Amino acid sequence: RWQKNIVAPTSVHIYYMDQGIMFDADLRKLIFGKEEIQILPQTAILLKHFLEAPDYILKDEEIKKIFWSDKSNNDPRLHNAISRLRRVFENVPSIEIQRYEKNNILFLGKILLGKEKEQIKTIISDEIGIF
Repeated sequence: RWQKNIVAPTSVHIYYMDQGIMFDADLRKLIFGKEEIQILPQTAILLKHFLEAPDYILKDEEIKKIFWSDKSNNDPRLHNAISRLRRVFENVPSIEIQRYEKNNILFLGKILLGKEKEQIKTIISDEIGIF
């Protein structure tokens, strides 16, 4: 699990993530090694919100409020936005978007195994009161 101080926004909106991975919110680019991935505007906004969220956790309802103020059924739009963000990280070795279905929350973080996965569940449970 990352420590919160690893992700540090600068005055030009560059977020330093894990293992030399950077996100330039202004240029909408994910940069790792010599690779640069151009990100769609909506996907870049979603990634920025994840990086600024406490413990990189967003609930479905929070994402819906960011993009769609109307009360209509936005579940298909939400799932498309999440899918696009996941595709950005397909070739990034250590980062993924995880969903905890029971509570409709998403977590942006390192790929977690065994004990680490249980630790994030504990954090989510303690901070948000779920699980």
